[in-house]
Amino acid sequence: MELSILQIIAALSAVSVGAFVQTAVGFGIAIIAAPILYLIEPQLVPVPIILASVTQTTLVLIFEGASARLDELKPAVFGHLPGVALGVWILSISTQSQLALGMGAAVLMAVAVSLLSKGIASSKRNFFIAGALSGLMGSTTGIGGPPIALMFQHQSGPQLRANLAAFFTVAGGLSLAGIALSGQVPKGAWSVGALFVPVVCGSFLLAKKLAPPNISWARQAILALSSFAGVVSILKGWA
Repeated sequence: MELSILQIIAALSAVSVGAFVQTAVGFGIAIIAAPILYLIEPQLVPVPIILASVTQTTLVLIFEGASARLDELKPAVFGHLPGVALGVWILSISTQSQLALGMGAAVLMAVAVSLLSKGIASSKRNFFIAGALSGLMGSTTGIGGPPIALMFQHQSGPQLRANLAAFFTVAGGLSLAGIALSGQVPKGAWSVGALFVPVVCGSFLLAKKLAPPNISWARQAILALSSFAGVVSILKGWA
C-alpha cells in the first residue's frame, strides 16, 4: 500500500476527529473515519481503522473501565465470534459495493427500530444478536459500532463509554485475528495502522480535557452517527 503525503495527512486527520468524538460520546471513530479512509484508499478499511479503534477503546478502559458491566457484555462477545467468522467469509466472496449496500441498510433499520420503539430490550438474546451483527459489519467494513451502541443508548455517559470500550476492545481484537488468519490483510496495513496509534492517543487526551464528563445528548449523537454511517455506506455501494 503506497500513500502520498497528502493522503497520509488526510487519513490521520480523519482518525483524529473520529477518536475525539468517540472519547466524548462512546463510539464514532470508525463511523467518521472509515468512509473517509475508504475514499482515500480502500485498503485502509478495515484493518488500520480497527487497530485505531482498539487503541482508543483501550485508553477509555484505563480511565473509565470501572463503570463497565461485564454481565451485559458476555453474550455480545459470544455473538461477535460467529459474526466475525461470517464476515470474513463474506469479505472473501463479495464486492465492496455489495457489502456497503447491505451494511448501510442494516444500520438504518437498527436506527428505525430504536426511533419507533421505546428502546431495544436489554436481553441476552438481543445482546448476542447485536454482537453478531457488530462482528459481521466490523470484519467487512470496519464499522461495527451501531448494533452494539444501540443496545447501550439509554445509559449514562460514563457507563455508556465504559461498556462500549470494553466490548470494542475485545471485539476489535477478535476481528483483527479473524482477518489475519484468513490471509486478507493488505500489504502495509499494519504499518499504516501503527501510524494511527499516536494520533488516537493525542486526540483522546485532548477530548478528556475539553469534552464534558457526562454528555446528556449521547443517545442523540449515537442515532445521528449511526444514520450517517448507514447513508454513507449506501452511497458507497451505489457509487
